[in-house]
Amino acid sequence: MSVRLFIRIPTAELQPELWQTVEWAIYRPNGERITAGTGTPAEVDGLLQQNGLRDVELTLLVPSQTVLSSHARIPARQARYIQQALPYAVEENIAQDIDSMHLAAARKADKGVYNVLAVSRSHMDAWLSFAQSLGYSLTGIYPDAMALPYEANQWSLCLDDGQALMRYGVNDCVKLAKFNLLPYLDLKSQSFEEASEPLGLRVFVTEAQGEENAVLLAQLQQIPNLKVTQERIGISPFELLCESLQRQSGLINLCQGAYAVKSERKSQLQRWAPVLWIAATWFVIQVGIHLGTGFYYQKKADEFYEQARSLYLDIFPNERRVTDIRRSLEGKLRAAQTNGGATSFLGLLSDAGYQLMQQPNRQAFTLRSLNYNRQRGELSMELQAGSLEQLDQYKQAMATVGYNVEIGSAIREQNTVRSRIIIRAGS
Repeated sequence: MSVRLFIRIPTAELQPELWQTVEWAIYRPNGERITAGTGTPAEVDGLLQQNGLRDVELTLLVPSQTVLSSHARIPARQARYIQQALPYAVEENIAQDIDSMHLAAARKADKGVYNVLAVSRSHMDAWLSFAQSLGYSLTGIYPDAMALPYEANQWSLCLDDGQALMRYGVNDCVKLAKFNLLPYLDLKSQSFEEASEPLGLRVFVTEAQGEENAVLLAQLQQIPNLKVTQERIGISPFELLCESLQRQSGLINLCQGAYAVKSERKSQLQRWAPVLWIAATWFVIQVGIHLGTGFYYQKKADEFYEQARSLYLDIFPNERRVTDIRRSLEGKLRAAQTNGGATSFLGLLSDAGYQLMQQPNRQAFTLRSLNYNRQRGELSMELQAGSLEQLDQYKQAMATVGYNVEIGSAIREQNTVRSRIIIRAGS
């Protein structure tokens, strides 16, 4: 069963020994939560193994305070050229040594401007090493505050213990200590003094956090140019981030460039590989069946042709060259009609065949040979039927249309009777 595992790195410190207790959540591909909790990676792995969940896609949520947001105007559209131009485009906006930073850009530009996230390579190395130690397929790394729900012209805020996570743009977010939230918002709101309408701020809190932070929430209401609305959530802040992240597209995945992982398209192709393999196998089998059927019918057609040719040569033993049996037989019939003696033969042959086809048990009849004596005006047929009664019924049918029919010796062979029938014109 395929599942998605979300794990949040608990601290910005580059000390993996501090990451032994993490928040985790497991979801089905359709976004339905299976379970969530807090514990060691070993406990998470044991839970997955216990429930037979082996196909696991891992997503890491990392502390947003380690990630810087920036923007870059890059005329190029190809990913390779964008990656080459990024360091030069954002170098002036980042105080750290640009060579020590990993840069990740949005997949699409907004009027030629790309949103860019910057994080130290040391953090990326530590996060990737941690993900590899878990043994799951890593699909992405995202700043935790970036996963908050977002709507245009409306910021999102979530209180998470002593931390405040806020998202104020499509790819802009911040994570800071809760006691620094009011000064930060006071400073931010000053840029909206001239706005015609106040800026919306959605605050996500649990019932317990709402009571614990009642004073802080009341102070947020007093910030000018800010319209605050509270939304109580019945899940943990971490689960809110996980569920919100699954409903969004276009977020910047830090796994780019040198830290790129398998693309989603390739992952989907691998997921459907067994189905594609079965479909390809079925196609090959069908082609084989059609080819085999074609060879079989071709072989039967060749056998019937040889039988028809042998019967034709029995009737016309002096024929030297036979290329088209049907055309040759039609020519013989036309020649016989022209010579004036074929009327009785054609009549006998037509009536004998017609009455044979009219028999209710005609499938039991098999015509083994046919001979016509023009001098005596008689048609001799070697017929194979199911019983003597069937032969007698055929004899009576020919007699009713004015023919004299004589049944010669009959030989019984297992479930059939083989006999020679001589048909002459009636007096």
